[in-house]
Amino acid sequence: ALDVSLPILEVPVVLSSYEYLIECCFKLMNAKERRIKEFILSILPQFARFEPTTFSSKFLESSLKYAIGICQKEITLRSEALMCMKKLADILKDSILIFSDEIFNCIQFTLSNRTKTNFSCTFAALECISTMSEIVRVEQRFRPLLDSMMACGLSEPLGFALTKLSQNIPELYQEISERLLEVLSLFLVGESYHYPGTPSKWRRKIFGGFGNSNQNSMGMISKEEQDRNLIVVIKIFGKFNFDPQSLVELLQNSILNLVEHYNPQVRMEAVKCCLKLLTKFYGEYYSFVEEIVERMIFACIIDESQDIRHLVFSSLRSELYEYLAQPQILRCIFMALNDKNLEIRKESLTILCGINEKLNNFINSSLRSLFIRYLQELSQTNNAIAREEVLQLISIMIQKLPTIVKLYATPLLDSVITFLNDLDVGASSAALVAIGKISKVSPQQTHEHIDIIITSTIYAIVDQSSIKRLAGLQSLTQIGVYTNEVVNFFFQYPQLLQAILEGLKKEKDEGVRIELVKAIGSIGALDPYTQQSNQLTFDGRKEDDDDAMGAARTRKMPPQVDSNEFWSGNPRTEDYFLNVVVQSLLKVLENLSLFQLTGTVGQALINIATHAGKNRVILIPKILPTFLVTIRSSDEVRRRVLIQQLGRIIGVSGPWIKNFVADITSIIYEYQFTSSIGSIIFLIHQLSVALNDEFPISQFLPVFFNVLGNNHDLDSMIKAIQTLSSMGKQLGKFVSMVVPNLMKLVEDPNTADSIRVESLRAIEKLSSTCDVKEFASRILGFIVSSLQMMPEVMQKSCLDVVVALGRQLGDDFQIFRSRINREIIRSN
Repeated sequence: ALDVSLPILEVPVVLSSYEYLIECCFKLMNAKERRIKEFILSILPQFARFEPTTFSSKFLESSLKYAIGICQKEITLRSEALMCMKKLADILKDSILIFSDEIFNCIQFTLSNRTKTNFSCTFAALECISTMSEIVRVEQRFRPLLDSMMACGLSEPLGFALTKLSQNIPELYQEISERLLEVLSLFLVGESYHYPGTPSKWRRKIFGGFGNSNQNSMGMISKEEQDRNLIVVIKIFGKFNFDPQSLVELLQNSILNLVEHYNPQVRMEAVKCCLKLLTKFYGEYYSFVEEIVERMIFACIIDESQDIRHLVFSSLRSELYEYLAQPQILRCIFMALNDKNLEIRKESLTILCGINEKLNNFINSSLRSLFIRYLQELSQTNNAIAREEVLQLISIMIQKLPTIVKLYATPLLDSVITFLNDLDVGASSAALVAIGKISKVSPQQTHEHIDIIITSTIYAIVDQSSIKRLAGLQSLTQIGVYTNEVVNFFFQYPQLLQAILEGLKKEKDEGVRIELVKAIGSIGALDPYTQQSNQLTFDGRKEDDDDAMGAARTRKMPPQVDSNEFWSGNPRTEDYFLNVVVQSLLKVLENLSLFQLTGTVGQALINIATHAGKNRVILIPKILPTFLVTIRSSDEVRRRVLIQQLGRIIGVSGPWIKNFVADITSIIYEYQFTSSIGSIIFLIHQLSVALNDEFPISQFLPVFFNVLGNNHDLDSMIKAIQTLSSMGKQLGKFVSMVVPNLMKLVEDPNTADSIRVESLRAIEKLSSTCDVKEFASRILGFIVSSLQMMPEVMQKSCLDVVVALGRQLGDDFQIFRSRINREIIRSN
């Protein structure tokens, strides 16, 4: 009957039936059968959880008396009775305070009468102490129990109980911490722990347990038992909130040594302990943190357990990246890239990319070489699993290292696209994921292959594998967003919307359904009439003019919307007057007879573009073409003003000018050899600010080199040098072309001092964002040979460059240091 009553408590019952069930249990409290007593002790806390208020007022006293009586009289049921009291205390909280004396007496009685064979009673008492410390926060209640607790020997319940006591009763923290450290130290290093200089008479005696007796009798127990005890000690050491200063010695002399222990379980716990305690040493204990990280990595890189290797690499968070940037540690992490476990390779690659990002491209060249290696592996391997793994690693590099991937976007796309329809689901899914990430990094190159990509993506959406469907939808969403295709997808590929809608109706996988909704929301909505027209057009095409998924060779483009309809607007719309004003200003700008108003009109348009907000996306496509046409039809003086104003509009427009980059570039090329070159340099600078990482720097470097090499006016040369230095990371690998041109100006004694100083400042600035180490000998050689003869202002710039290069070279700067010191002293 009691077996049947327990499940009933999981559903609402009438209160009278609830009380009746408890009374039935109470009638059986005098039963002598052990099974009935065990069941009553287990069911009382469940009654209390079901209706705490009623249970506290009517049944708590009788229940506790029953449990206390069994605890005192029946040793075989003592642990069950203590657990019953513990659970009741945990459920009823303050209601149990009036019975706390009896409960503490039971705990003390159990700890004082423990036996070597019945550990369950001791553990139950310790768990009961943990719970009671959250309710009875009185120091005097628990201090008398400490000796008995420590005498029980080290165990996980003891560690948990002491941790709870120290948290809930701060007055006991110091004593618990010292006594626990003594026991742990005795077990780990064979001697009692004490602070340096502590007199012997103040050194506390160890009370039994895993103290003297166990240490002295170590040879009497098996290695398995020793290892189990060691694991317990390590867990307590890692969980208790010791003061960091107290941990250093024990962690350094014992726990760190255990990461090379013969038992993998001991090694695992030692690694977990070290990783958990690392956070306590950030900042103040830099060298100690570095030692911990180094020894863990050195030990785990050759560890036979892949779980330990994965634990270490997956736990190295970004806060530790500065500690990982040591040559030997980096070498070990690069070794982990060849681990047989894919997850470890992915974790190590993520760490290297994080280090590279946090420390200013510290290992960029190595990662570039690694990326090229992965591309070669992808094209050469015939194994489907190997292809999938390489594609996953490449996806990480695409996401974490966009600057490197941009350089190899074309060969990367050519390689990945070949695996979009791979027969292996894992490889094709990984290829789809990679394509989606490439579209963010390099949308232009992705757009060049859009037909085959979207066709393969549609196949993936209707595939039988949920993994491939999910990858296809994620890729489709990213491609639509980052290539600016949006609604065009549904016009160009009529079956795409139908495939998505069918998926919404039939898809059972929740993750795929979510991605279906994301895809249709991200790509854009299409009205049903237009979709029906597209579908009819698609169905009526000849089979030989279509590919399998409806991407026709001759596409039916969406109907063009007359821009004049928008610009005429509706007087009731909020942007009507803004459109009228802009249209009127553009008409004035186009009128050559009103050239004297060019400056005023241009400034007005700049102000409008600056404050247009969301309307900028509509205004920019109208303003920029007018500017571009007017620039070509204007004289030299007006052209300089218009180019300057165009640059300011581009600077506030941001990415909305992407579609006009080709037209702007043609303007730059057309007038780079005219007197408007100063305005052209300003225009390029604003274009680089607007496009940011997508700025095509290689297209405009010849313009800068023309200015620097043909002795233009000083203002134009200074503007060109300052613009190049401000680009910083945008230069990327092209810094190897920029620095030699700057050095030519510095080395030429006929160049104006202002140009030479500005070139030195540019080199200093570039050295903070770009790798210029390969030019160190040329730069420092010139400084050493010419420092004495330079004007004072140029000497200062040279010394700033020396400091910047010294930071970048690191230890390699020792090659030049002595000679540079000597020249600095000679030149006072």
